[in-house]
Amino acid sequence: MFIGSFVAIVTPFKDDLTINYDELERLIEWQIDSKTDGIVVCGTTGEAATLSLEEKLELIQFIIKKVDKRVLVIAGTGTNCTKTSVDLSKKAEELGVDGLLVVNPYYNKGNNKGIFTHYKMINDAVNIPIILYNVPSRTGMDMSVELIKELSNLENIIAIKEASGDLKKFKQLVKKTDLIVLSGNDDIIVKSIRLGGKGVISVLSNVKPIIVREMVYYAMTGKEEIAEKLQRRYMPLVDALFIEVNPIPVKMIMNYLDHNVGGYRLPLAPMSKSLKRKVVKILFEKYGI
Repeated sequence: MFIGSFVAIVTPFKDDLTINYDELERLIEWQIDSKTDGIVVCGTTGEAATLSLEEKLELIQFIIKKVDKRVLVIAGTGTNCTKTSVDLSKKAEELGVDGLLVVNPYYNKGNNKGIFTHYKMINDAVNIPIILYNVPSRTGMDMSVELIKELSNLENIIAIKEASGDLKKFKQLVKKTDLIVLSGNDDIIVKSIRLGGKGVISVLSNVKPIIVREMVYYAMTGKEEIAEKLQRRYMPLVDALFIEVNPIPVKMIMNYLDHNVGGYRLPLAPMSKSLKRKVVKILFEKYGI
């Protein structure tokens, strides 16, 4: 089910930092026209941490309506509060999402028992697929292969977005679990698929959805040479996307490319002029834009 190229879509804002639904609709249509396999809403790239519960539900509902079953819609419903995560997951299911992306709790980091119970309560509260999300750079905790294997026994947990960047661990997850393993790192898309991964949840897809789709397709159909060529070609852009904390660079680049995605909610703030110059230089020198 969760196989291919999925965009971790940005949340566009107006000047007053309310959600720009007109621009979001344009982005959705562009992604679908670009053959993106699915849209992930309310993720890290979508600034979920600074969206209210009401805004999250409005976003999810809006995207489901506009997508109209043309591609998969996955909602980020993980928080560092189990009750909040359960409630949001249930409401997202009621709205009609195809699956949930659930990050492990952050800041008040649980031990393995607490993490397992957290996920089990979410699992038991819904009847739709759940994608685990391991991103230690954000959460301060790297879920072990053993814990993930235990979680994979829960009925609704069928996949994981593995964003540690550790290819050795990625390989172990493929071998030791029955989960669909998706990369959360745009710089190792081809390598992760070679190890048995089934695709990517991508930041790069916000800027180059067709390229990411092609990269995944070629890597999964035995045309690794073409896929690797694309990976190398767009590595400078990937580097630019992470020159500062995500989603600051991707929104800056999208605005530069005439996508009206607006600014950021604090504590995120625009990057410095010197970093902007570096990014623009990469875009011009490497891609002529």
